[in-house]
Amino acid sequence: MQQWLSKGLQLCCSSRSQDCEIGALICKMIYRKCIIPGKAVISWSNGQSLGDVSLYSAGCETLNSSIDFILMLKQAVDKHLKTTTAFSKDVAPHTPVYGIILAIQRCVSCLLLDLPNVKTNDELKTLIASLLELSAKAIRLNSLVTEQEEVNPSLADISEAMERRGGQSVGSITITAEQHYLMACYWLTIKESMTLIGVIAKQVPNQWLSSIAVQIADQLVVIITRCRHRGILEATTLAASQFFQRLLLSDCEVTRLIPNNILEKVFVGINDLSAMASITRRSAGLPLLVVTILAAEPRHRKDLLKDAMSRLLSTASRREADALGENVDLPQVHALNSLRAIFRDATLSPKTLQYVDKAVMLSIDGFSSPAWTIRNSATQLFGVLVDRLLGQKDLERDSPVGTSMTAAQLFALYPNLQTYIVQQVLHTSHVCGSGALSMHPGTFPLLALLSRLAMETTVTSKHNSEAYVMLSKGLEQLLISPVFRVRELAAKSLLTLMSGTDSMHQLVKCLQKISEGCSQRFCHNGLHGQLLLVKCLVEKLARNIQDEHSFVSLVSDLLFTRLLWLGCRENVSNVVKALYLEICWLWTMRTNQPWNRLSVLGIDVLYNLEQCSNSDKHSIGRCKLDQMVASILVNSSLHQASRANMATSCLGQLLCTDNADLHTAAVQAFSECKEPDVLKEVLPVLLKHLTSEDRHYCLEEVMPSVLSMYELLALHDLVKCDALCEQLKYDTLRERLKHFAAGARGLSIGAQSLCVLAMMIHQELDSTTHDILSLHQHLSVWISYTEAFSSASRPDPHRLHSARAIAIVGTTIMQYAAVRQSEDVVNCLVR
Repeated sequence: MQQWLSKGLQLCCSSRSQDCEIGALICKMIYRKCIIPGKAVISWSNGQSLGDVSLYSAGCETLNSSIDFILMLKQAVDKHLKTTTAFSKDVAPHTPVYGIILAIQRCVSCLLLDLPNVKTNDELKTLIASLLELSAKAIRLNSLVTEQEEVNPSLADISEAMERRGGQSVGSITITAEQHYLMACYWLTIKESMTLIGVIAKQVPNQWLSSIAVQIADQLVVIITRCRHRGILEATTLAASQFFQRLLLSDCEVTRLIPNNILEKVFVGINDLSAMASITRRSAGLPLLVVTILAAEPRHRKDLLKDAMSRLLSTASRREADALGENVDLPQVHALNSLRAIFRDATLSPKTLQYVDKAVMLSIDGFSSPAWTIRNSATQLFGVLVDRLLGQKDLERDSPVGTSMTAAQLFALYPNLQTYIVQQVLHTSHVCGSGALSMHPGTFPLLALLSRLAMETTVTSKHNSEAYVMLSKGLEQLLISPVFRVRELAAKSLLTLMSGTDSMHQLVKCLQKISEGCSQRFCHNGLHGQLLLVKCLVEKLARNIQDEHSFVSLVSDLLFTRLLWLGCRENVSNVVKALYLEICWLWTMRTNQPWNRLSVLGIDVLYNLEQCSNSDKHSIGRCKLDQMVASILVNSSLHQASRANMATSCLGQLLCTDNADLHTAAVQAFSECKEPDVLKEVLPVLLKHLTSEDRHYCLEEVMPSVLSMYELLALHDLVKCDALCEQLKYDTLRERLKHFAAGARGLSIGAQSLCVLAMMIHQELDSTTHDILSLHQHLSVWISYTEAFSSASRPDPHRLHSARAIAIVGTTIMQYAAVRQSEDVVNCLVR
């Protein structure tokens, strides 16, 4: 056991945290198996090193020997925490104390768990008091390092103090190994000290708790509110949670009121501007302290939560002071951050739902604050509130609504929120109707909240209420907003106010209203807003109305006859035209309508695009329009009887236009096709245009699509078909790709070309009729390019393409080298 003890203490003094963990476990084992039962006692005099500790056999159980072992470890820590010089020169390089504190923590846990089997005496009380003093010394390590008493340093503060002490210039971007070591020692020492406090707070007998509760609470509060290290905060929060639970369940009234007093000091400090200093972003650990105390309150009592919510909401709603510098945290910021932490806590959520409406209104008002810190905190609070109300959005389905809560349910739970939302929407719609570009900063989050609601299933009496009618009118007015995103969210919000049975009537009504716009010539923003609403209705209804033949026929007639002017030249807005084509495409796809009308429409739009000027070719609306035209023509060709021939003709028609964006959109549309027989005909046409010198393609966009088609054909073993190989003209294609890989069209295109070359090599390695000499030449060239793009100096995307090219070749090249016993191939592999 003597050897085990010596080894364990030696490991506790190691600089590696893993060694300290093992050493602490060894000390705990010896302490629990030998010292507590009285089988052994220690012999150690103050001033000696831990290596001089001796272990002797004993004949009876004694509490003093158990206490002496812990005191020995404590005195070893005290020896190194006396002065700044001792900490910086002795503790870190020679004897890190966090391992010894960890051993103390493990042994104290065993001792306090065994208290029912030993009699309580004053020596044990003295030991607990001395351990609390030890943790207090660890907390004051900031003053030992930075020589400042009132601050709790961050990593930057400690680094600057060490630079000054080491003679370096402050602000240096480099950090020495010694400085890194000292910072790690500093943080680990405080972390293990807080864990020790947690053990004492959790396991100390109830009769002793009242005498040490204030001391423990002060230390926990100092660390939580001022420390900036996440690991320490996590350890301290865990200790504080268990400690505050014991305090609030204590029979002593003085002890039970300690958490109340801490909260009172927090709220007084928040509201006292003269006492506020810059803590850090998100108020550091201040919200964490508030949540820890509130979550520790027993379930049958929520007086602390009620009082805290009332005071925080009141503070957050105050007007901000004018003459405050950027280095001073506003009380409203701390209140908003504390509210965010409270609503985010799962244990408090059932009791905080009653305050959601006030918090939502408060956060939306915070968007219009002139102080950036308040706007930032309000944004974070609003995000938490939306998730708490509606749940996480389903990103996989990407549905227009992301929750099962309807507007009627939301407004029934929070009537005040309904009144507030109606007022804000009407005010914003009035400003929007006046033609002003500016609007209330809270408009966007308000619409985001409404758009996340679910669609009503049936019409209720509330839909005819004055509030619903006013809200619907306000949202309809926002459909003409000059801001694209506002129009989109307003359309989605209007959809949530409709019922499923009323949606078909609304769709026909919107289409008829738009059809009248040809003569009225209303603004493009309003036309685009109405089409956005039509798109939302089509996405919601098209899956469930295939049996409504009369309704489907009516909508199809409206779309392709009365609204046909939207796809003609007289409609000069590319954004509106692209959205109209998207609606027609969605309606055709989801209601299984014939593709002939949509195909004719796409061809007419393509003809008009070729005739128009080139001034807006790179605008967002034009790019979207090009994508929709290509998608319509490609999908139309794939739904014809002879789809392979039609697809080839369609691709040739699109590639013959002088529009690089249209070329890219066409290739991307074909790359989404999963039919090998179609791609077998399309790929030669595409590669023919790709390898020609006189084409102007956006190769960086086209090359991934070519590769995906190539991979699909290879998956079905169609690339090795002789007829296809002759069509692809491998020699011409290979030379062109080598030209790309050499950087003729840019390094990005060159890196992507490596993958296609790798697939060609992979096919030749599988073939039995290839020319060995030619294969070795191609392989050598490909490896040289791959080696160049794999260089560490290359950007990450280039190296990723190189790695993908190597993965495509895979083990085939190794098997080939093993079978052929080719020295040239082996040399290439070695390279």
